Amino acid sequence: RLKCLGKSQCMAFSIPVYDYYAILYSYRKNKEQRPLVLLHDVRSFLTDIKRYLISNPHLGLVKKIQKIVNYSSTVDVEGAVDDALDKLVLYPLHSLIYKCLVIDYTRSGQLKDLEEAIALAKTKTNQELGIRDTVVPPDAESLSLIKGHFAQLQRTYSPYFKLKELLAAVTKIYQSIDDGSSKAIGADDFLPLLVYSIVHCDFVAADIEAQYIDGLLDPALLVGEGGYYLTTLISAVQVVFSMKRKETSLPSISDLQVVVNNWHLMVGINATFLGNEDSNKRLKKPDDDVVLHKTLHVPPAMTARNLCHMITRKFNIEAPDDYCLHVVANGIAHPLEPNECPQLVKMDLLTQFSATAFYFSYQQIKKEDNVSSQTGENILPE
Repeated sequence: RLKCLGKSQCMAFSIPVYDYYAILYSYRKNKEQRPLVLLHDVRSFLTDIKRYLISNPHLGLVKKIQKIVNYSSTVDVEGAVDDALDKLVLYPLHSLIYKCLVIDYTRSGQLKDLEEAIALAKTKTNQELGIRDTVVPPDAESLSLIKGHFAQLQRTYSPYFKLKELLAAVTKIYQSIDDGSSKAIGADDFLPLLVYSIVHCDFVAADIEAQYIDGLLDPALLVGEGGYYLTTLISAVQVVFSMKRKETSLPSISDLQVVVNNWHLMVGINATFLGNEDSNKRLKKPDDDVVLHKTLHVPPAMTARNLCHMITRKFNIEAPDDYCLHVVANGIAHPLEPNECPQLVKMDLLTQFSATAFYFSYQQIKKEDNVSSQTGENILPE
């Protein structure tokens, strides 16, 4: 059905599709463009077109999908639309996007650096890789299966199926440890084991694949386990890189966890919740000042609008249109524009403040916030 809509020149759906292909064609001719910009643009296009397809009553797409596949919930329908858009949009674009990433990584020298870092890491002992004496790393048979998942991850064009292959590799790592170690491992021990697996599986494309998934997957799917292990993969690659830069043993386990946390944002959520879906979560009543603090996976290209949407869905926020994301610096809350990227804002603020001098807050919109937004006033400190 989506293919028919895309091929029909007179349909409202086909117009943005053809316009977007024109933009991509111009991107191929412009050598100044960065791959992360392309990833951000493609993800934004997929989000916008999915919203249009689901919300447009004239298309009647939701009812048609429910009738064909017998889905009843909106979440299942969104998944079906995501899958169809991946086939319609990402499948023909996969080679272009991947080529742009490879060219950028090759030009910057990162691909060669990672290859050399992996070769260097192979000369290190398990202890130098951060693996404790009581933990037995995956054996040759397990590494062969893990490598198979990494290979399949590289073959598929869908960021969703890439993430599934990553989680399958993670599961195999845990299973191999359960078979070989005297006791189950905790999260602190997993990162060195993922580093070990990347190194001994020669997963040179790990960083490229992580950026592809991070940039193109629906942000709502990066909540929870998927987002955590994708962040761990990105962190593991940075750990391998650090070996070549320093040509020393890896940082301590506590240092490795800091790397993981750097890819998350701590967000204070000051809002009224409709329901308590998390047994550890404190509900905020309208007449108290309880603020829920949560660490969320926020990719560099995720916008404030998408982060707010993720918070709304994850925590079941009442009246989400009354709230927006703010950055609080020097005790003053500044609302972010919907298209601003919190991670980029964070990087900019770190050049002016210490990491403890500001934080992000999801809170109610004030009247003066709307005035600043309408007048185009710069709400961030200079």
